[in-house]
Amino acid sequence: MQAEIHPSLFAFSFWLSIATVSLLSTGCERQPTTVTGNITLDHKRPTITSDMRGTISFQPQNGQGAIATGLLSSTGAYEVSAGSSSEVSPGKYDVAISIVKLVAKSEAREQGAKRVTAAKYNSAQSSGLTVDVHPGPNVLDFDVSSSEESSNTSADSHTQAEDSNNNESAAETGAKP
Repeated sequence: MQAEIHPSLFAFSFWLSIATVSLLSTGCERQPTTVTGNITLDHKRPTITSDMRGTISFQPQNGQGAIATGLLSSTGAYEVSAGSSSEVSPGKYDVAISIVKLVAKSEAREQGAKRVTAAKYNSAQSSGLTVDVHPGPNVLDFDVSSSEESSNTSADSHTQAEDSNNNESAAETGAKP
């Protein structure tokens, strides 16, 4: 005795499996974790001229993983990368920001640089800037000061994660929600 498969049941099963595979394959697309943003200096956009350099670095708080770095544009915009990849691992990071004006080399001394940002921002450990990078695109804006006396720092964190993640991130970083 052989079991007979009804043609309509076979057709239904076939189309159901096609639909399931289609839904699963489109729902599994992963957005890369990226970090971009803007730096303001004393609550204003900086003007970084050709004789200046601006950098930002994200150092993993647990000491594991790659340090992500980026250069500031002439208006303080940045995009960080970890080595040759524009992707950054999700997690908690300490942030360092430095803007310097290059000082020309003379007969009496080597080429040097004069700090524009307060010295505390040069080190991720002393800057007081921390962020939580979530999977997907992250937009992280920072306001830094040029003097040690007015070093009230803030990070404004905008990610494309759910609002609950943004509020959680803001609470952890001291960021403005």
